[in-house]
This record gives sequence, structure tokens and C-alpha cells, in this order.
Amino acid sequence: MSSPNRKRSKITLETKKKIIDVSANQNSTELGKQFELPPSTIRRILQNKRSILNALEQGNEAKRIVLRPVKHVNIDEAVLLWVKTLRTNGISLNGPLLKV
Repeated sequence: MSSPNRKRSKITLETKKKIIDVSANQNSTELGKQFELPPSTIRRILQNKRSILNALEQGNEAKRIVLRPVKHVNIDEAVLLWVKTLRTNGISLNGPLLKV
């Protein structure tokens, strides 16, 4: 018999930080019940503790869900500079502008 499909839940960095903070005095089963997550998810969060805390220290948004490294840092920085320049000049960023 197959198990019922469980809806995938998205966990923010903020929630992961809370799990890490209270993990010292509780095991993964207790944390799972407290945060309504499977114990395997809790264990995975604790295994990735260092990268989660580094992401928060580097200023990533706490509401962010997925941490993906940037493949082309120079392109990423150039696009960020371009968007900031548009915003300071009061130009709205829209579809036709992106196509150019």
C-alpha cells in the first residue's frame, strides 16, 4: 500500500535559523513535531547548518527559500548595477526594456 502524498512545504532561511537555534537541547523527532516537519528534513537542515548561517551572515534575505550559488559573478554584479542605476534614475524595469 502506498503512503498518502504529502504536500511539499517551503522552509525559509528564517525558519531554518530557528530550528538551528533550538536544536541544542532537542532531537530531530522533537523538533519535527514542534515545527511540523519530518525528522529527515530537520536532520538535513542541521547537516547544512554552516551554509545556512553563512548565507544569513552574508546578508541573504531571511525569507529566501533556496540557496543557489551564482555561476557568473561578474554578470550578476553587472546586472545588479544596471538595475540600481535604472531605479535611481526613476526608470521602471519592464518586459520591453529587458528584451533590448
